Amino acid sequence: DGLHTITAKATAKDMKGFGFEIAPQDERGNLIGKIIVTNVKETELVGNGKYISQKKDGIKGNGSRSWTFNWIAPQNGPDKFVFYGAFLVSNTFTGKDNTFTCKYSILKKK
Repeated sequence: DGLHTITAKATAKDMKGFGFEIAPQDERGNLIGKIIVTNVKETELVGNGKYISQKKDGIKGNGSRSWTFNWIAPQNGPDKFVFYGAFLVSNTFTGKDNTFTCKYSILKKK
């Protein structure tokens, strides 16, 4: 329970452009807790607040890029929830783009 700082990072050699989208969800795909934007210049909530994503000012990097946001865990929530993430890495000069997905499961302490 409580406030947590979450950092998402994408790393890819020789890439200059990066993107992400993350959502903490229960097993049915419902938003769990509350996502709080901490860098309004580079990140924003999308999908009616269900996801956090980069903005135009949050895409540049040199081989990696990270984004940080806060998340408030629910006091009364499921025993298991998952942070689902999607990341894009791009080098516009060669046309080489890759998309990666990941998930991080958390079991609630009892």
